[in-house]
Amino acid sequence: MKSLIRTIGTLGKNTKIHFARIFTGQEPVVRGLLGIFRDVQKLVRLAIPNGERADTRRAKHYLNKGRQAYNQKRYESAEQAFREAILADSNCALAYTYLGHTLYKMGRFREAIVYWGKAVDIAPHSEAASKAQEKITMMQQKRSEAASWIEDRLGDA
Repeated sequence: MKSLIRTIGTLGKNTKIHFARIFTGQEPVVRGLLGIFRDVQKLVRLAIPNGERADTRRAKHYLNKGRQAYNQKRYESAEQAFREAILADSNCALAYTYLGHTLYKMGRFREAIVYWGKAVDIAPHSEAASKAQEKITMMQQKRSEAASWIEDRLGDA
């Protein structure tokens, strides 16, 4: 119980630090959110008994439900299903990857990168992580191209 309380306190302190760094430009948003997310994951591991952690059967059910919704372009339903899959099994890298894809389709690019990053963290050598890393790389390239385009236009002004 003491370690749980200590972890809650650490989460609060680290969240404050990450937000301060994000708002002052000392830390990229995605890195700050990943730091907070890792602290939350640690808290979940402490708070939930081992027997209740992963329900892979339930996760697969929601993963399939999410895929169907995604393929039908019902992104809100897909997002909800993938989040349910993650709640059922927080180590389901495929759910994080698909959630990232869904958020990307919804125009929520920063959130997408966070979830793709989580897929890579969970199972770095999996196919899900490979797909997620491809998307992260694509987003980094787009950001770089946009920055170059802006610099070119400002140079002409």
